[in-house]
Amino acid sequence: MSIVSSVAFVPRGFAAEFPKTYELDEAEYERINNISKLKLEDARAQLENPENEQEKSENSAGAQDQTASSGAEVQTAEEMDDELKEYKLDNYDDEEEEEEDDSLAMFSNIKGVQYHENGENDPYVTMNTQEEEEMEREEMQIYPTDNLLLAARTEDNLSHVEVYIYESQEENLYVHHDFLLPSFPLCLEWLDYKVGTSDDTPGNYVAVGTFDTEIEIWNLDVVDAVYPAAVLGANAANSGSNKKKKKAPKVNPKTHTDAILALSSNRNAHNLLASGSADTSIKLWNLSSCTCVKSFTYHTDKVSSLSWHPKMPSVLLSGSYDKTARIADLRADAPPLTLTIDSDVENVAWDPHNENNFFVGSDAGILYYCDARDMSKPVWQLQAHDGPISCLSVNPNVPSFVATGSTDRMVKLWNTSDHTPKLIVSRDLDVGRVFTCSFVPDESISFHLAASGSKGLVRVWDTATNSGVRRAFESRIGKKSVAPKERVVQLEDAGANDESDEEDEEDDEYEDIEANEDDDSADEIQDQEMA
Repeated sequence: MSIVSSVAFVPRGFAAEFPKTYELDEAEYERINNISKLKLEDARAQLENPENEQEKSENSAGAQDQTASSGAEVQTAEEMDDELKEYKLDNYDDEEEEEEDDSLAMFSNIKGVQYHENGENDPYVTMNTQEEEEMEREEMQIYPTDNLLLAARTEDNLSHVEVYIYESQEENLYVHHDFLLPSFPLCLEWLDYKVGTSDDTPGNYVAVGTFDTEIEIWNLDVVDAVYPAAVLGANAANSGSNKKKKKAPKVNPKTHTDAILALSSNRNAHNLLASGSADTSIKLWNLSSCTCVKSFTYHTDKVSSLSWHPKMPSVLLSGSYDKTARIADLRADAPPLTLTIDSDVENVAWDPHNENNFFVGSDAGILYYCDARDMSKPVWQLQAHDGPISCLSVNPNVPSFVATGSTDRMVKLWNTSDHTPKLIVSRDLDVGRVFTCSFVPDESISFHLAASGSKGLVRVWDTATNSGVRRAFESRIGKKSVAPKERVVQLEDAGANDESDEEDEEDDEYEDIEANEDDDSADEIQDQEMA
């Protein structure tokens, strides 16, 4: 079974045109050795934990139970030995030496075999080394028009992050490279900062939160990497604070003690990364030194989502399973502003087009729109989904354009202009239970939305080709004389919906619910969603 638990886009212009191949030089050997020592110390600490004595005794009891049935196993082994005697395996090496001369008989007709002198290879079978290197270089090249899409995939208990190339014009999506993870990935966050340096040089990295207590940071411009470029919380995590994982986790000021559920990179102060954990704490990390600079504990349950303010670098929005969304100025000691709702908070996101407003998605499927100046009640709310809102994406380039996804398998697009949310389209993208969705950050293709879920499929939907979206944002898209075919691109399946020659928008290939002002039935559906 394959699951994609998180996706994230890399804006154009940040990825290296020709990614480097991972090299094991002396400096890298030393860094790996230090990481290995930390892992070894952690393993030793767990073995020295007195709680493991009980596990040892249980294992001993299990071994005694197995001994009781050993007689039957021996009996079976003897019977197997009798059956194998005829093959004379004990004298196998001797027979091989005796038959060595006879084995050359098969080459008696060797005169007709062609060979190449001076170590040259057959030109019809092998390629020139230089040509092969040029072909590999071309295959790895990333063009300025390419978008990178990151997907956290788990398949058969093996977790890794796949780096896709998304060619929007060719409608092509394919894996460029990937790297393995030690645990199930829960969240991804792209970083535009060169980790481990004090200069403000742009970088191309990704932070990965998993069920482990550490945050791994990988360099996306390095192919075939074995170890991450940095690990946040590694030293503190192995200092003994996580010896008692079986008990309720205690907050540690330097690292998390439970799974990493949320990550958010500060786009104004590029060296800052915020992380939220199941241990109820929020950590602020300095990416230049890869250390935790501050820890916050104003939530009382799991921290599920984080979002930095788009213009104020010290203001952080957070959501938690304690049924609250909080806004905190991390420079001040004042208590955060708090909004309380009726269910667990699954997602939070600032409105980039209105600095005072933000969105909240709940476990009950309700979408809230709130004003930070008045946290007593939401500006509006609606029943967006039948299940929890598992993902929420606010378009950074198109005002009032919001996408939500849910475990009810639906991806829904909303027009939230004039504080009156309207359902544009509801679509089953056939990705299973929707776990993650994200708009492309580049303005030229700002209507493209990536989504994935429990089926392990990654799809990119050009929402501008949907008739409902075109009507809602006609001033932005422009009115076209010929309606385009709706496009949903999936992995290694360019133009997945181009096989159909029908261009009838009302009889679409998919089951849509479109908000048409002239359609009374659509208005009724919208009223039900707003109820």
